[in-house]
Amino acid sequence: MAQQSQMPAQFETFIHVVADIFDAHTAAIFVKTLSKDVLKLLAYHSLSDDIKKDCILNTEQSLIGFVAKHGRPLHMARFDRSALTIGIYNQEVDIKSLYACPIPNDNGVLFIDSKTYYEFSPKKQKIALGCAELANYLITTNKNIKRLEIVDKWYNHIKNITPPIDVKIILDSICNSLSLSQGLVAVSTDNEKYQVLAVTGVKEEKWLFRPIPIENGLVGWMFRNKRDLFLFRSSGERERSFFIKLREPFKLGPLVYGFFLSFTEKSYVWIFTGNMDASVLPENPSKIFEPYLRLILKDN
Repeated sequence: MAQQSQMPAQFETFIHVVADIFDAHTAAIFVKTLSKDVLKLLAYHSLSDDIKKDCILNTEQSLIGFVAKHGRPLHMARFDRSALTIGIYNQEVDIKSLYACPIPNDNGVLFIDSKTYYEFSPKKQKIALGCAELANYLITTNKNIKRLEIVDKWYNHIKNITPPIDVKIILDSICNSLSLSQGLVAVSTDNEKYQVLAVTGVKEEKWLFRPIPIENGLVGWMFRNKRDLFLFRSSGERERSFFIKLREPFKLGPLVYGFFLSFTEKSYVWIFTGNMDASVLPENPSKIFEPYLRLILKDN
């Protein structure tokens, strides 16, 4: 029997109950990340040892991704495809039937399968939809708790900051509040170049305060598109992040989060990376920091 390590206790209990209700081979919760086309395996209970324990799915991939993309349940009483098309298994498993349904508020997918031919009756489907409602409640509550934790950390940092304001201290405070490990802040006054004002979690590089072409890296992409950025990859991938250039010191995370902040004559990019659980990151975390940042940066 396979169970996910470091699973939040409430999800572990919940998914075990779901598996018991349906006598499932595998029951699982996939949650949508800030990038709404990416699903992360949050919790599962399975009789199989062939689960992708660090499973990341795009909504364009797999049957689970199909349910997330189209927002409607999928019932296959006689499953006649490769188990690899489901998305959760790393090798072939003799799955005979499955049911998957969206979790409300576009929060993810509840998945159930069996090694026997199993017809999910209207009553069973109604129960599964009720389980999805409960999963939504747990996910939303978990995100709200995380948001409060971030707010509490952020407040405890800024209450002790006194003028003159050092942007490096602010950068360190945001990085710590998000429980991430590395980051940088950059500023641009035109559409051609930007400058890195400070870094955290790595040694300062020689390109600090030097003009960098706006085409360079993820930071340049954010300036060009005037958009926030969220990336999440498997922790097994070890590529560099390419914030600015190849062979830079920043690692890939597995989570990369950045937000864009615009003023009349200049704009800022704050970007971070680290090993944070993307499934609990609340919606629009930049809104926690933005009021204070606008206050201290408007005259700089």
